[in-house]
Amino acid sequence: MIKTNQQKSCNTVNPDDYGKLHNAITEYILKEHPEKVLDTVNGTSLEDMVFFIEEGGKFCIENNIEEEDIVNQEVQSLIDFVASYGSDNNGKANIIKLLEHPEHGVFTDLLFSLGYSQEFADLLYPVIEASANDYNITSSVINNDYLQSIYTTNLSLENEQLAKNIFLSVNNYSRKFWNREDNRLKAMGGGDTTARNPNLPKGIKDCTEWVMIMDGLGAVIGTAFGCVGSGILGTAFSIGAKRECECGGVYE
Repeated sequence: MIKTNQQKSCNTVNPDDYGKLHNAITEYILKEHPEKVLDTVNGTSLEDMVFFIEEGGKFCIENNIEEEDIVNQEVQSLIDFVASYGSDNNGKANIIKLLEHPEHGVFTDLLFSLGYSQEFADLLYPVIEASANDYNITSSVINNDYLQSIYTTNLSLENEQLAKNIFLSVNNYSRKFWNREDNRLKAMGGGDTTARNPNLPKGIKDCTEWVMIMDGLGAVIGTAFGCVGSGILGTAFSIGAKRECECGGVYE
């Protein structure tokens, strides 16, 4: 699906395509704006989220992922969505802060507002809650105790079955991106997210798993707005969660 000049259509049922698009957009923003991606001081503002969404749209247009008017429409819808949650008193994007310590009811309402069902919200919430509330949780625990049950669950609604598979695909591709073997991030001043971040408070090793899960969740939310919306919002959540994780802010 990435970079085709023949058929500009992002209507795909292959979950891998969404993961590839997420990584391509994240790579693009990393190359164009490394200071934005690798910022470990300022956390993530609403302005940052809008910037990441706009840059994702720019990538999709430049690489002929979808017709320009469709990309622009989805970008504006995504901006309206994140902006509807506003900012906190410190200027942090509430959509990211809300998911940093999510309540079940709030999380369910968020998915309800996008047309997803109780069944789908209940399936995803445990891994969202576990990764957000234990920054020391390991990938093996996330995989064995949470993701495996998502893998093996068949949902009654076809669109939610696809959304579930997109969640898993983007989570997997995100893991490959942030823990990449070519050390590109380290060469640009960033670090492997599985390494201990010195900015994190004592007792917290990292929040790798939360970042990866947020990527998949962003893709699921973005899918409600369209195919390119999935890749764009997955990337915005990806970078937004990484920055919030590493900013050295208040962790409860």
